[in-house]
Amino acid sequence: MDATVLMEEKTMTSYGRERKVRMIRQNRRARRIGLVKAAIALSVFLIVAAGVLCYYIQLLNSVKDDVKSISVMESRLENIREDNDDAIRRINSAEDIESIRRVAIQELGMRYAKEAQIVMISGEEEDYLVQIRNIPETP
Repeated sequence: MDATVLMEEKTMTSYGRERKVRMIRQNRRARRIGLVKAAIALSVFLIVAAGVLCYYIQLLNSVKDDVKSISVMESRLENIREDNDDAIRRINSAEDIESIRRVAIQELGMRYAKEAQIVMISGEEEDYLVQIRNIPETP
């Protein structure tokens, strides 16, 4: 073989090696970039997961506080119902009408209305009447 062919082979071989080394470096660089991107993605995921976890814990605490508040309100409601039931029992077991009349007349000084004090008002059959002006005096 002559010298030019050997030089070309040597040049091709060194060119091939340089190319191979360059490709290896590019592959390593691409791998490093991929690893960095994966690390960034993992970091972002972990940060988001931590945020979601904190929010979840906050919601759990809020629910726990609401349950306590509901429990307190239910206890108050039960006490109010008991007081109401006691009041109804007292009303239902109140003295008869005759003893109420006796206390009203003897102890409180109330009297029956006289005939002249009674004013008859005609109206509709409602349960109540609203006075919007004074009742005229009867002569």
